[in-house]
Amino acid sequence: MKKTRRSSQVGDTIRTDLSVILQRELNDPAIGFVTVTDVELSPDLQYARVFVSSLASGPEGEQAVKALQKANGRIRFLLGQRARLRFTPHLEFRLDTTAARASNIEQILHDVLPPGTEEQAAREREPLRSAPGAADEESNDE
Repeated sequence: MKKTRRSSQVGDTIRTDLSVILQRELNDPAIGFVTVTDVELSPDLQYARVFVSSLASGPEGEQAVKALQKANGRIRFLLGQRARLRFTPHLEFRLDTTAARASNIEQILHDVLPPGTEEQAAREREPLRSAPGAADEESNDE
């Protein structure tokens, strides 16, 4: 879905409101603990793709998404009351697997890279520090 300034703003509003709705107003144990990670809106703001992450992995995460789809009408009603939009978009919930993929890639890199490479890479990313006496000299000039 194409991102425009307006769709980004409305998407952020919807993400914030959906987070509150899922935390406080929706009491469904099948949903569990989910976090709204992103909302993508169509250019006409009629359809929203909602990405959620779940503490439960695998089939439990998929079950949470199915429970969200089942409660879609109630969630959309509550969102319409909160968001104050002219039209409440149709919601499509999807499981966000970004964290799991990042963890998987990190594990693969850890397995492939030789030992000691991680510490060396971390040292290279640190900002260069000046010599210990350099800071003292600057304070004496003032």
